[in-house]
Amino acid sequence: MSVTKVKLIARIGTNGELTDPWKDPEHVKTVRYHTHGGVMVIGYKTSRNLPVMAGRTVCVMERGETPYEIISRYHGRTLWICGGRKTYDVWMPFVDQFIITKDKNPPVDHGLFMPPLWLRKRNRK
Repeated sequence: MSVTKVKLIARIGTNGELTDPWKDPEHVKTVRYHTHGGVMVIGYKTSRNLPVMAGRTVCVMERGETPYEIISRYHGRTLWICGGRKTYDVWMPFVDQFIITKDKNPPVDHGLFMPPLWLRKRNRK
């Protein structure tokens, strides 16, 4: 029986603020490399700026949809949680691995931060 792996990939500033991942070509290369063949799970706002991502399934979370429903739908495949903030919040208890790239020149503070990794609680069935 295959197990669904849940991995998170994000681009954050020096103080933990979330930054636009699609504006950094190096981060886009990292996302393309890691997510190839897997399922990218993103929120609606993140989907509006997503570049073309061939070679992977893109799942835009619907309002009210739960991680359990998505895990069930893509059972056995690797899920890559790729933002935004609300999506990261919902998925944090399910994540097995984190890949974080740093933005050395983050924009002016917009109040969106990566949820603290040390506060997450494992919540998988």
